[in-house]
Amino acid sequence: MMDTLVDRLVAFIAYKKISDREFQRIIGSAPGQLNAIKRANTEFKSGKRELAASLNSISVETILQKFPELSPAWLMCGRGGMLGERIDENEELAALRMECYEKANKIITLMEENTTIQKELLAAKMEIDRLRG
Repeated sequence: MMDTLVDRLVAFIAYKKISDREFQRIIGSAPGQLNAIKRANTEFKSGKRELAASLNSISVETILQKFPELSPAWLMCGRGGMLGERIDENEELAALRMECYEKANKIITLMEENTTIQKELLAAKMEIDRLRG
């Protein structure tokens, strides 16, 4: 089964031995947001969705700020270990980190575009149905 950012985040929360609710409180996200993301991720992996709902870049940045022990390369790309030293990074790790952020931002942009297109498609189908009478 595919390892996604959401899977890695769930693994980190389990490692920290905190509840989803406590995690959401720490990062300041809305109650239930993490469950919705986990549910969408499950649907994506089972083929029921084209793309999984994901965290936005602000949420990812907040998570990394609130949990400085969490490796950005691992969270974003699955590279390296879950925990990593983020102080005095060498050039290679800094480049990897930038690559991961760029890819994550591209994924977020594509997901937002996909959502917009799906809404437009639904509206068009509804208009077609309405015109068919």
